[in-house]
Amino acid sequence: MNKLTKFALAAVFSASFSQIAQASYFTNDLYLGFNLSSAQGDYIIDLGQATTAVGVGGSTVVDLSSHFSLTTFNSIFTGGANGVNVAVVGGNNVFNKYDVYATQIRVGGAGNPAVPGSSLAGTGHSTATISATAAVLTGNPWPTAGNSTNDSTKSYTTKVGPTVTAADFIGQSGVNPFGMFGSPAVVYLDLYYASPAVAYTYKGYFTLDLSTGTPHLTVTPSTAASTAPPAPMLTLTQSGITNIISFGTTNGATYNLIYNTLSGLTSPRSTWPTLGSPIIGAGGTTNFTDTNVTSGRVYSVTAQ
Repeated sequence: MNKLTKFALAAVFSASFSQIAQASYFTNDLYLGFNLSSAQGDYIIDLGQATTAVGVGGSTVVDLSSHFSLTTFNSIFTGGANGVNVAVVGGNNVFNKYDVYATQIRVGGAGNPAVPGSSLAGTGHSTATISATAAVLTGNPWPTAGNSTNDSTKSYTTKVGPTVTAADFIGQSGVNPFGMFGSPAVVYLDLYYASPAVAYTYKGYFTLDLSTGTPHLTVTPSTAASTAPPAPMLTLTQSGITNIISFGTTNGATYNLIYNTLSGLTSPRSTWPTLGSPIIGAGGTTNFTDTNVTSGRVYSVTAQ
């Protein structure tokens, strides 16, 4: 009896897992996908509805880090993040509701958060183009909202790209939604929205930071991006020839450490050297570390 009971439970679990892995595309959910030609699968995350779960059109930064599984990512991309392609797409091809979401890689880092670093200019799009682009995304397999999947069929690669084929997202829309991780493993993706009556308009940007052991994924709506984060208050701790600069952060803001010597204080701050890699704020206290300091230095942290 016990053996039969255990078998029945296992069967129920298996069916439930299959449903998650093979769920149909849900219109206007935003799908974050990662691929690499040498990998055995794609990593796909359903972030949920663009306006409600993701916060597109809102006024505050949304932290989506809990959706990302570093364990799953590392099991697919065994060589690390460097060179992995990443994109966010979504849309709707239901009659009279045609629309599409697509990201574009932001060149040169975050830059000014109020101004997108990429551009999808246009004066308008036909119903046929938007409908066909959104239709590419329909069908299996997609994870359900708030879930992710290791897709061994490489469906994201087939449907979205990043190579151009007649039947994929790029082939239908002419838009390449992909960026690529470099070193450090931080990437910014500007999000755009279009419909037959509305040209691509800037909706904000995604920040993906895999440069540390704690993945950080946020979306900053365009209205939130227009407000600069407050300048942080700094605390300096010295230990031998190592300086630790601590400060409180705003969720989703990008921080850079700049410095100068005492003799260089008269030079404009825009010319001060940058030390280390950018840090993405998570709402708590974080720090930069400056090692092997052999002379006096003055520090400043810029926030974007």
